[in-house]
Amino acid sequence: EKLNVNQEELTEHLMRRAASSGMSPDQFAQAVVEGGQVPLLVGEVARGKALAVVVESATVKDTNGEVIDLDDEDETESAADVAAEATEAGAGDEDEKTEA
Repeated sequence: EKLNVNQEELTEHLMRRAASSGMSPDQFAQAVVEGGQVPLLVGEVARGKALAVVVESATVKDTNGEVIDLDDEDETESAADVAAEATEAGAGDEDEKTEA
């Protein structure tokens, strides 16, 4: 399955990353562009989308082998939210590498 990243998704990701970095979206965007890291952000969004596809297609079972229903939105986060958080956590590692 081919995953494309659109402008809206990239903007949302940029805003989340800016907030987690303690920067304004404009400052963060400028730093990303000046640092030539736009492809890195596109890759992060694409990885997050790929992870969401994998998580949504997974069958989760408990220790007794019983399938757990993950459709209850009140008790579980959406796969997209989980993937976005995982991608952002990994992106924090990338920030540390570029700052070193």
